[in-house]
Amino acid sequence: MMYAIDPTMSFAQVVQYYKDYVKRTKSCGRKPVSFLRFVTGRY
Repeated sequence: MMYAIDPTMSFAQVVQYYKDYVKRTKSCGRKPVSFLRFVTGRY
């Protein structure tokens, strides 16, 4: 599953989006990347 951050999102929306990513990634049995890697798209 690919996640893309929209430049118009607020910081709170990005944090919530990351929390959703972590929850979905853990449910698939994979290890989530750090927030910095998630925000920069380097994963």
